[in-house]
Amino acid sequence: MSTPPPPAPGRPDDEPLEPMKIRTPEDVITAVPYLLGFHPRDSLVVAAFDGPRNFAAIRIDLPGPEPEPREFEVEAAITEILTRHRFAKAVLIGYGTEEGVLPCADRVHEALARAGVRVADCLRVDEGRWWSLTCVNSSCCPPEGKPYDASRSVVAATATYLGLAAAPSREALAEMIEADETVQQEIREATGRAERRLRHVWSADPRETPKETISEFVHRLGDLRARTRANENPISVEEIAEFSVLLGNLRLRDEAWVRIGEGDLNADIDLWTEVLRRTSPDFAAPPATLLAFAAYMAGNSGMARVALDRADEADPYYSLAALLHMMVSAAVPPSTLRKFVAQQNLDDAYDTPREPS
Repeated sequence: MSTPPPPAPGRPDDEPLEPMKIRTPEDVITAVPYLLGFHPRDSLVVAAFDGPRNFAAIRIDLPGPEPEPREFEVEAAITEILTRHRFAKAVLIGYGTEEGVLPCADRVHEALARAGVRVADCLRVDEGRWWSLTCVNSSCCPPEGKPYDASRSVVAATATYLGLAAAPSREALAEMIEADETVQQEIREATGRAERRLRHVWSADPRETPKETISEFVHRLGDLRARTRANENPISVEEIAEFSVLLGNLRLRDEAWVRIGEGDLNADIDLWTEVLRRTSPDFAAPPATLLAFAAYMAGNSGMARVALDRADEADPYYSLAALLHMMVSAAVPPSTLRKFVAQQNLDDAYDTPREPS
């Protein structure tokens, strides 16, 4: 699920920001890919809204010709999310053929209506045209559909200004963070050397991580982030390997976690994408989870979800990834989640004594 548009890069969270204005079916269709992070295909999207700054999108795959038994639970899950966050209205947008969209849209529509969520419209989008599945007035909703051009929409311009982007597909989004196969052998060898050299750090009790080790890690994190942001002095394979091994220490990983969003979130996303693509697969869970958190904070739930998929591939039992997956699935607003990810909370968790003020 995508949450309301995030602050533009460099803006403080509390600075007022003009939201995307959704007035027409074309506006909804244009906004959805930016909220998801990619252009959906063979999907049903529930665009929920209740006020200019309370807009979100939930996407599910359209079921195949023979739906699996578990799919009957989907409409209940969508309804639970919308009612928990007090969304009063929604628009359904199905991407695909009429045969694929209608059965799924009908079930979700009925479930939302029973829960008191008003479905303002139900649209179908396919090959550059859209249809209303609820309007029977051929003068405004002709049976052949209405063409649209999202590139000319004010919504698209606003989304770009807000720092949002939409990949051509979910697969294209996942490809952006796939492992760089050209350096994998070199990475594995460098990681093996880093493991042997840093065993005393990653295998130690994280609560007993020396202050000097933490300080050195935080300094290194800042350096790598600055270099990534400046797009100069590329990070070497040895540095990536050493950094990924250090993230195996939970205290150090959490030090990286609480610093996400201190500045430009795009810089955080760029850094963790770079680290993830060049990390040995066995060590991919921490950077994948940190990338997921940075993406979610930036309003890109699509990137967050594909990054969490990478974390799950690396380690299905990685607890932070599982926790974040629950938060994303429950549509916890980034601003709420941010309150729990702070240096004070980290110090409390590890019983770190504070310097007297």
